[in-house]
Amino acid sequence: MKRFFSIFIVCFNVILFSAVSAQEEPPPKKTVTNSQDEKPQFSPAFEKELQRGEEEGDTRFFKEFLNMLLYLGGTIAFIVFFIWILKRLLATRVGQVNETSSIKIIEHRLLSQKTSVYILRISGKIVAITDSINGVTLLGKFPDSKK
Repeated sequence: MKRFFSIFIVCFNVILFSAVSAQEEPPPKKTVTNSQDEKPQFSPAFEKELQRGEEEGDTRFFKEFLNMLLYLGGTIAFIVFFIWILKRLLATRVGQVNETSSIKIIEHRLLSQKTSVYILRISGKIVAITDSINGVTLLGKFPDSKK
């Protein structure tokens, strides 16, 4: 599952950044003049970019910054949404397995980080077990109380 998630993130970033880089214009080319007295001649695209930068001032920086924040926020929101969906799907899958199996987990409690108590219904009998680093231990059997 972790491998799938990491591959998905890499593919998503490649698609996102390739779309952003495709929108960028190529850098304008500067034309060289031989005369020292003359003002250097630039390509029309570069002249247009310089003029636009002088007119807009710092507002262009803020537009680009907000655009970057929007893409970042969208990416993070998508990742959080994707993780939420995966957790719901896995929880549903565990619930479905518990309903169709002859061994059903009735209750589960954590005693510590590495020790858990389970109450199971196995073929109509109720059993309490513990699971720890030392192994699985049978705590006891209980009479079946049909609910």
